[in-house]
Amino acid sequence: MGHPRNARKALAAVRASKGAFVAVSDDAIVEAIGAVGRLSGVFGEPAGVAGVAGLRRAVADGIVGPRARVAAIVTGNGLKDAKTALRAVGKPFDLPPDDAALDALLAEHPPA
Repeated sequence: MGHPRNARKALAAVRASKGAFVAVSDDAIVEAIGAVGRLSGVFGEPAGVAGVAGLRRAVADGIVGPRARVAAIVTGNGLKDAKTALRAVGKPFDLPPDDAALDALLAEHPPA
């Protein structure tokens, strides 16, 4: 989001919690869509994974320790913005509903 809805309240809450603001690019958010999917199996939309992109930035900037325990709540399904999802993870595979086809695909493209 460009700016908080109520910047004064947002700043007060961040200061009261001894927190921090971070800014992330649209590219970082798109990258987070793929990372969240790979690491958790959750298909989030850009707004839903923006917090994960921010967390990654906070770790990179030393604001959050690399071994800190953190919960990220991902809201919004990736199907809300299929165009960005395709940009993030590529075109989906088209498979018939059978285990042999899935096994063959996974042998060809092993999960990361």
